[in-house]
Amino acid sequence: MTAVFVAVGTGGYVTALPAGAKGRRRRFYRIAGLRGPMPTNDWWSSLVWMKFSERQYPHPLAVAAEPKGLRVYYPGATITANKDAIFAFMPEGRDDLVLGHSAVETFPDARGEAFSDWFVTARFGDAGRGMSVSYGHGSPYVYALFDEGGEAKVSVQQAADRLRRFGKVRHARRHGERPALWPLRPDRIDVGGHRAKCP
Repeated sequence: MTAVFVAVGTGGYVTALPAGAKGRRRRFYRIAGLRGPMPTNDWWSSLVWMKFSERQYPHPLAVAAEPKGLRVYYPGATITANKDAIFAFMPEGRDDLVLGHSAVETFPDARGEAFSDWFVTARFGDAGRGMSVSYGHGSPYVYALFDEGGEAKVSVQQAADRLRRFGKVRHARRHGERPALWPLRPDRIDVGGHRAKCP
Protein backbone atom coordinates (compact mmCIF):
# COMPACT_ATOMS: atom_id res chain seq x y z
CA MET A 1 0.00 0.00 0.00
CA THR A 2 1.40 3.37 -0.99
CA ALA A 3 1.23 6.13 1.60
CA VAL A 4 -0.82 9.11 0.47
CA PHE A 5 -0.44 12.50 2.17
CA VAL A 6 -3.76 14.08 3.16
CA ALA A 7 -3.54 17.81 3.84
CA VAL A 8 -5.48 19.14 6.84
CA GLY A 9 -5.15 22.87 7.42
CA THR A 10 -1.45 23.71 7.69
CA GLY A 11 -0.55 20.07 8.47
CA GLY A 12 -1.74 16.64 7.48
CA TYR A 13 -1.30 12.89 7.81
CA VAL A 14 -0.40 9.85 5.71
CA THR A 15 -2.76 6.98 5.00
CA ALA A 16 -0.13 4.25 5.50
CA LEU A 17 3.09 3.81 7.44
CA PRO A 18 6.26 5.07 5.76
CA ALA A 19 8.71 2.40 4.54
CA GLY A 20 10.63 0.82 7.46
CA ALA A 21 8.23 2.06 10.15
CA LYS A 22 6.89 -0.42 12.70
CA GLY A 23 3.16 -0.98 12.81
CA ARG A 24 0.81 -1.47 15.72
CA ARG A 25 1.83 -3.99 18.34
CA ARG A 26 0.17 -7.35 17.66
CA ARG A 27 1.36 -9.39 20.63
CA PHE A 28 0.85 -8.62 24.28
CA TYR A 29 2.04 -10.64 27.26
CA ARG A 30 -1.33 -11.21 28.91
CA ILE A 31 -3.59 -14.13 29.73
CA ALA A 32 -6.39 -14.95 27.27
CA GLY A 33 -9.06 -13.53 29.58
CA LEU A 34 -7.47 -10.07 29.79
CA ARG A 35 -8.87 -8.24 26.77
CA GLY A 36 -9.18 -4.70 25.55
CA PRO A 37 -6.70 -1.87 25.13
CA MET A 38 -3.45 -2.15 27.06
CA PRO A 39 -2.05 0.96 28.76
CA THR A 40 1.28 2.13 27.36
CA ASN A 41 2.18 4.68 30.03
CA ASP A 42 1.25 3.19 33.39
CA TRP A 43 3.82 2.30 36.07
CA TRP A 44 3.30 -1.43 35.32
CA SER A 45 2.83 -1.27 31.51
CA SER A 46 6.09 -3.06 30.71
CA LEU A 47 4.52 -6.23 32.20
CA VAL A 48 2.28 -6.62 29.13
CA TRP A 49 4.62 -5.11 26.54
CA MET A 50 7.72 -7.19 27.31
CA LYS A 51 8.49 -10.87 27.93
CA PHE A 52 9.55 -9.87 31.45
CA SER A 53 8.95 -6.43 32.91
CA GLU A 54 11.20 -3.49 33.51
CA ARG A 55 11.64 -2.45 37.12
CA GLN A 56 8.30 -1.23 38.47
CA TYR A 57 7.80 1.18 41.36
CA PRO A 58 4.45 0.71 43.08
CA HIS A 59 5.91 2.46 46.19
CA PRO A 60 6.89 1.73 48.83
CA LEU A 61 8.18 -1.42 47.07
CA ALA A 62 10.05 -1.90 43.83
CA VAL A 63 9.43 -5.09 41.82
CA ALA A 64 10.46 -6.72 38.55
CA ALA A 65 9.10 -9.79 36.76
CA GLU A 66 12.03 -12.11 35.95
CA PRO A 67 12.46 -15.70 34.72
CA LYS A 68 12.67 -17.06 38.30
CA GLY A 69 9.63 -15.10 39.52
CA LEU A 70 8.89 -11.71 41.02
CA ARG A 71 11.90 -9.83 42.37
CA VAL A 72 10.93 -7.62 45.33
CA TYR A 73 13.05 -4.81 46.76
CA TYR A 74 12.39 -2.16 49.40
CA PRO A 75 14.13 1.16 48.58
CA GLY A 76 13.56 2.41 52.14
CA ALA A 77 14.99 5.81 53.00
CA THR A 78 16.20 6.33 49.42
CA ILE A 79 12.61 7.08 48.30
CA THR A 80 12.30 10.81 47.64
CA ALA A 81 9.55 13.06 46.31
CA ASN A 82 8.93 16.52 44.99
CA LYS A 83 5.90 18.33 43.56
CA ASP A 84 6.10 16.30 40.34
CA ALA A 85 6.64 12.69 41.40
CA ILE A 86 7.91 10.06 43.83
CA PHE A 87 11.37 8.68 43.04
CA ALA A 88 13.15 5.45 43.99
CA PHE A 89 15.74 3.11 42.53
CA MET A 90 16.05 -0.68 42.45
CA PRO A 91 19.71 -1.77 42.20
CA GLU A 92 20.67 -5.01 40.51
CA GLY A 93 20.02 -7.99 42.84
CA ARG A 94 21.74 -6.77 46.01
CA ASP A 95 19.26 -7.26 48.86
CA ASP A 96 16.36 -8.63 46.87
CA LEU A 97 13.87 -11.34 47.58
CA VAL A 98 12.66 -13.38 44.59
CA LEU A 99 9.28 -15.06 44.93
CA GLY A 100 9.05 -18.17 42.75
CA HIS A 101 7.37 -21.57 42.48
CA SER A 102 9.07 -24.76 43.72
CA ALA A 103 7.93 -26.81 40.70
CA VAL A 104 9.19 -24.32 38.11
CA GLU A 105 12.88 -23.40 37.84
CA THR A 106 12.31 -20.64 35.27
CA PHE A 107 9.16 -19.26 33.67
CA PRO A 108 8.93 -18.68 29.90
CA ASP A 109 7.40 -15.22 30.48
CA ALA A 110 5.32 -13.12 32.85
CA ARG A 111 1.87 -12.01 31.70
CA GLY A 112 -0.68 -9.48 32.80
CA GLU A 113 -3.64 -11.23 34.45
CA ALA A 114 -5.65 -8.29 35.81
CA PHE A 115 -5.30 -4.61 36.59
CA SER A 116 -7.14 -1.74 38.24
CA ASP A 117 -6.33 1.88 39.00
CA TRP A 118 -4.02 0.85 41.85
CA PHE A 119 -3.14 -2.85 41.59
CA VAL A 120 -1.88 -5.25 38.95
CA THR A 121 -1.69 -9.06 38.92
CA ALA A 122 1.14 -10.82 37.10
CA ARG A 123 0.79 -14.42 35.97
CA PHE A 124 3.82 -16.69 36.00
CA GLY A 125 3.35 -20.06 34.27
CA ASP A 126 0.36 -21.78 32.74
CA ALA A 127 -2.79 -22.70 34.66
CA GLY A 128 -2.11 -25.51 37.10
CA ARG A 129 1.65 -24.93 37.16
CA GLY A 130 2.53 -21.46 38.32
CA MET A 131 1.46 -18.52 40.41
CA SER A 132 -0.47 -15.27 40.32
CA VAL A 133 1.16 -12.33 42.11
CA SER A 134 -0.60 -9.04 42.93
CA TYR A 135 0.99 -5.78 44.05
CA GLY A 136 -0.01 -2.14 43.95
CA HIS A 137 0.55 1.51 44.74
CA GLY A 138 0.75 2.35 48.41
CA SER A 139 0.80 -1.28 49.57
CA PRO A 140 3.82 -2.74 51.39
CA TYR A 141 2.49 -6.23 50.59
CA VAL A 142 2.79 -8.63 47.68
CA TYR A 143 0.01 -11.22 47.47
CA ALA A 144 0.70 -14.57 45.78
CA LEU A 145 -1.55 -17.53 44.98
CA PHE A 146 0.22 -20.76 44.04
CA ASP A 147 -1.28 -23.48 41.88
CA GLU A 148 -1.38 -27.02 43.25
CA GLY A 149 1.65 -29.16 42.55
CA GLY A 150 4.12 -26.74 44.06
CA GLU A 151 4.77 -24.34 46.88
CA ALA A 152 6.32 -20.93 47.45
CA LYS A 153 10.01 -20.73 46.73
CA VAL A 154 11.76 -17.68 48.18
CA SER A 155 15.26 -16.88 46.97
CA VAL A 156 17.22 -14.32 48.94
CA GLN A 157 20.64 -12.77 48.54
CA GLN A 158 22.35 -11.22 51.58
CA ALA A 159 19.44 -11.90 53.94
CA ALA A 160 19.59 -15.68 53.43
CA ASP A 161 21.49 -16.57 56.60
CA ARG A 162 19.17 -14.55 58.79
CA LEU A 163 16.05 -16.08 57.30
CA ARG A 164 17.41 -19.60 57.84
CA ARG A 165 17.99 -18.99 61.54
CA PHE A 166 14.27 -19.06 62.20
CA GLY A 167 12.61 -22.46 62.47
CA LYS A 168 9.38 -20.69 61.54
CA VAL A 169 9.76 -18.08 58.85
CA ARG A 170 8.20 -14.93 60.19
CA HIS A 171 10.66 -12.13 59.61
CA ALA A 172 14.34 -11.39 59.35
CA ARG A 173 16.18 -8.25 60.27
CA ARG A 174 18.14 -6.79 57.36
CA HIS A 175 19.70 -3.32 57.53
CA GLY A 176 17.07 -2.31 60.08
CA GLU A 177 14.23 -3.58 57.86
CA ARG A 178 12.07 -6.62 58.53
CA PRO A 179 10.87 -8.39 55.39
CA ALA A 180 8.18 -10.90 56.33
CA LEU A 181 6.49 -14.00 54.92
CA TRP A 182 2.95 -14.78 56.01
CA PRO A 183 1.38 -17.78 54.26
CA LEU A 184 -2.40 -17.91 54.32
CA ARG A 185 -2.34 -21.62 55.13
CA PRO A 186 0.26 -23.82 56.85
CA ASP A 187 2.20 -24.69 53.69
CA ARG A 188 5.89 -25.29 53.44
CA ILE A 189 8.05 -22.59 51.89
CA ASP A 190 11.41 -23.24 50.26
CA VAL A 191 13.73 -20.45 51.46
CA GLY A 192 17.02 -20.28 49.63
CA GLY A 193 17.17 -24.05 49.18
CA HIS A 194 16.15 -24.81 52.78
CA ARG A 195 12.58 -25.75 53.60
CA ALA A 196 11.00 -24.00 56.54
CA LYS A 197 7.64 -24.84 58.08
CA CYS A 198 5.54 -21.69 58.38
CA PRO A 199 3.00 -20.97 61.13
